[in-house]
Amino acid sequence: MKKQLLLLATLCCWFTLPALCGNGINMHSGVVYTCLANLYDQGGPANNYANNLQDTLIIYPPANLPNAKICITFHKFDVENINDYLRVYDGNSVAAPLIKELSGGIKYGSIKSTAADGSLTLLFHSNNTSNAEGWFASVTLDTLPDDITMIASGKWYSSGGRFFDSGGPNNNYENNANVTTTIFPENPGDKISVVFNECNISQGDILTIFDGSAAGVNPIGQITGSAVNYGTVTSSAADGSLTFVFTSNASVNEAGWTASIITNYHPEDITTMANGVYNISTGRFFDSGGAFNDYPAGANSTVTTILPKSAGEKISVTFHECDIASGDYLEVFDADNVNGTPMAVITGLNTGTVHASNATGALTFRFVTNASGSAPGWIASVTTHTTAEEITMLANQSFVVNCFARFYDNGGTVDNYANAKNCVTTLFPSSATDKLNITFHSFALSANDYLYVYDGPDTNSTLLGSYTGTLNSFSLESTHATGSLTFKFVSNTSGNNIGWFATVNCSSGIQSYNMPLNTSANYTTSSAYFYDNGGPNANYSDNSGLSSVVTFFPVNSNEKLSVSFTYFDTYSIDDYLEVYDGDNVFTAPMLGKLYNRAAYGTLKATNSAGCLTFRFVSNGGSNRGGWAAYISTTVIPQVFSLPGTYVANEGIFMDAGGNGGNYTDQYNHIFTFTPVSAQDKASLKFVFVSTYNANDFLEIHDGPSITDPIIAVLNNRTGHGSIKASASNPTGSLTVKFVSDNGSNSSGWAAILNTDSLPEVISMPGTYTINEPKTFYDQGGPHANYTDNENTITCLRPSNVGDKVSIMFSRFKHYDNNDYIEVHNGPSVTDPVIAKLGSDGGYGTIVSTHPTGCLTIQTVTSSGFNQSGWSGYITVNAAPKIFSMTGNYNSDNGFLMDNGGPDINYNDNTNDVITVTPQQSNAYLTVNFNYFYNYNSSDSIRIFNGNSTNAPLLAVLKADATDTSFTSTAVDGSLTFQIITSNGFTSTGWVAAISSSSNCYYTGVNETEALLNQVSVYPNPASHNIQIDLSALSNNDAIIEIMEVSGKLLQKFNTLDKFVNVQLTYAPGLYLVKISSMNGSIMKKLIIQ
Repeated sequence: MKKQLLLLATLCCWFTLPALCGNGINMHSGVVYTCLANLYDQGGPANNYANNLQDTLIIYPPANLPNAKICITFHKFDVENINDYLRVYDGNSVAAPLIKELSGGIKYGSIKSTAADGSLTLLFHSNNTSNAEGWFASVTLDTLPDDITMIASGKWYSSGGRFFDSGGPNNNYENNANVTTTIFPENPGDKISVVFNECNISQGDILTIFDGSAAGVNPIGQITGSAVNYGTVTSSAADGSLTFVFTSNASVNEAGWTASIITNYHPEDITTMANGVYNISTGRFFDSGGAFNDYPAGANSTVTTILPKSAGEKISVTFHECDIASGDYLEVFDADNVNGTPMAVITGLNTGTVHASNATGALTFRFVTNASGSAPGWIASVTTHTTAEEITMLANQSFVVNCFARFYDNGGTVDNYANAKNCVTTLFPSSATDKLNITFHSFALSANDYLYVYDGPDTNSTLLGSYTGTLNSFSLESTHATGSLTFKFVSNTSGNNIGWFATVNCSSGIQSYNMPLNTSANYTTSSAYFYDNGGPNANYSDNSGLSSVVTFFPVNSNEKLSVSFTYFDTYSIDDYLEVYDGDNVFTAPMLGKLYNRAAYGTLKATNSAGCLTFRFVSNGGSNRGGWAAYISTTVIPQVFSLPGTYVANEGIFMDAGGNGGNYTDQYNHIFTFTPVSAQDKASLKFVFVSTYNANDFLEIHDGPSITDPIIAVLNNRTGHGSIKASASNPTGSLTVKFVSDNGSNSSGWAAILNTDSLPEVISMPGTYTINEPKTFYDQGGPHANYTDNENTITCLRPSNVGDKVSIMFSRFKHYDNNDYIEVHNGPSVTDPVIAKLGSDGGYGTIVSTHPTGCLTIQTVTSSGFNQSGWSGYITVNAAPKIFSMTGNYNSDNGFLMDNGGPDINYNDNTNDVITVTPQQSNAYLTVNFNYFYNYNSSDSIRIFNGNSTNAPLLAVLKADATDTSFTSTAVDGSLTFQIITSNGFTSTGWVAAISSSSNCYYTGVNETEALLNQVSVYPNPASHNIQIDLSALSNNDAIIEIMEVSGKLLQKFNTLDKFVNVQLTYAPGLYLVKISSMNGSIMKKLIIQ
């Protein structure tokens, strides 16, 4: 009994002539039925199109696929602007709705039919003047692309991918665009999120975002301006969709945007790019310019609501830096909407914290900008901390104080307060039995600006005093039953001043001590204020020598003193305060050498006596205000900015310049953070890092000492993300060493200390468990370049057994191949390398095939220049449609592409193996190369007829090639591609559509059996000729193909006859006979004796 093989048509299931299935279609007037083809302009892949053309081509899917839709993906497009154009109509005539008129330069993306018959009509017009290269495109069916671009209006379904303007990832968008794109989740119930990593749109060009599938309904964001926009937009619509409308004018265009499409994403970075509601416990909050770019001018107002993840928690947002231009403002509401209680209107220079008090625990922000200019905006951390250590008059609100806090005007430690403020802040002690006391160390308000202080929880309480002008140090104490104090600050619209700095505590009658001048002193105290030798109201003296020493001892021998600086300012590095952990400057270890303005924070004794010793030295030059500090045995710091060992689960870690200030030169400080519980692991979530250069850096160690392994070195602007103590670290500690040289300085850093093990942003070395989609960046994050001299390891593990981690890159840019990442298929760098990505070659998706489902990334950078790095996202069990990285993929359609992606050259020195297997059983893959451009014959693609490089070799592509097709005849229908590139120059690479026979043909089981019985090939085995009986077919138009089992084509012809006689001139062996007609396609084995 003869053995038969059904091949469900990979090229074309049926056709009406011309038959152009799996081959190239040059633009012409006519009708084509196809499910897979290359589409070129009239000149084909090798020549420019001609002048004076007016061609109309209608493309249908095969008629036996009544629900199929034609999709055209443009890889390259270049026609003479305006005069020559390609119009695409959604249907079978030029009377159908016009989807898009394409003209001008490079465009990338897909256009898909929504017509009932699944057709698209193309009309190409060229005039009698210049022409150009035309276009390269692929025709497929029902494509769900990885890459969605705004090349034309359309509706797309996605479970993850990339989103670009019409220029794709590497080119500017087009002028005169008016395009609408709706993105739906592929799985019902999911919600689409789009994470904009880069977005640069020219003034006058606008991207408007709507929450749902209808343009014009529920607008949530509008992006314009030539600034960099960054942030996440998430659907809250019932269908989980987002709609984007992009319009551009006829003048200057820009690079557009690069974005990731993610479903069910919970961002850790919240920006005001668009309206949104976010649930987080810790994170970062920026304007739409991100950490290091100005927000754009003229954007519409946006509303952002931040809710805590857990019921009962309250959101706190701390502004580390804030600079909003005149006429622009940020409104804050103590509610989950803008109808709640107004807290503040923030503009100008500000620092401080806003804290929710409403039942939902939410804060809502409305940011309004005008068209006159932009500014740096803000950098803020989001926490659910219940108490505050630094309080500023930023908003109408109340705070609970753990018997120690620093209290400032809204300008913080560095800037003047703002004009036109009318703000009320109430402070409560954390214990019901305590009474708050406040000491103003410095006070300077302009005329007609006032601070009112009330003895109680509101402005109806007894007025303790109203204060203005320049005042000496003074103290106030609550006598109210609640122990609270309320402050009301009113400033007019004219000049301002430096404001005040004050210390809040729960003690009364606190003794004050000044630094001795050229003598020594000893004091015993449990609570005291400590000033420079000028006291609270005057500058320190010049020529303070090495003998100016004071030691403070605790009252009880079992206690430890701490010193918390509320203010610090010396003239230069030659005027400094040394702090020693003990009672002797010669034998005790130095905790810190403090100068300039870098002494914001707390230092604590660890010696057995619990004492601290201070020595102050000043030269004979200029002087400054010195310092004000609080010495206590009860302070538990929440802000960690001075060196020391801290046992804590939460807090803010920042440089010693504090909020709004710079760190100081010539520092070498060590910080150790140990969690309260031995089972926890310390984690630092960096909000920003900004050092002057690589000579100023943070070195982070996995353990309680600088002798423990280095996890990361952060400098310049690299430090966006989280660093966590490893699972093998028994103490769960992190140690940070900060070094700065004697040159210029910068704004330093801010980080959230916690024990959170599941960050939403992964950019730092470490081991991470992937339980939901995460964004993935280099150490510079979305805003900055990666760092030099990096050699780090990041391991990604799925949370569920059986899952496989994947990485989809949206952007990849290294300076050269000396900077690269190696991706290993497994949990270790000893596992096989899947990909080595350098320069620009990181476009695509990498999927683990290791039994653990892990991927490990080793990042190596040289000491030279750097670049913007990469962005993308991490998920599990991805099913990519672009195959450019080593791996095994199960898919019925997609694109084989070089790892440079559209318009960028491939990487050199690669040896990648890509295997694609159809998802459907009894299906076979066809690969249709649209173009293939290698630099020379040393670069090649080897194509194998099966699922490994041990399968029969179908072809070796070396030289330039276009319109080349190969079909699998392997049992599993798979194809394997081995990509080899040499060490040297590269070229633009290749793109090929891959389609499965399951995409091109469907029929019921009975029809399939009937088709097998209707067509016969005899005799079999044969010697000299065979007869093919086609009499039972409903249409005798057929194509006969005879090929070797490797897939090599030997003979191909059309026939209208019912009976076909074929002469055989081939060597004995096993061959395949393929018959294609409108009924479908079959393939039978033939034995020649």
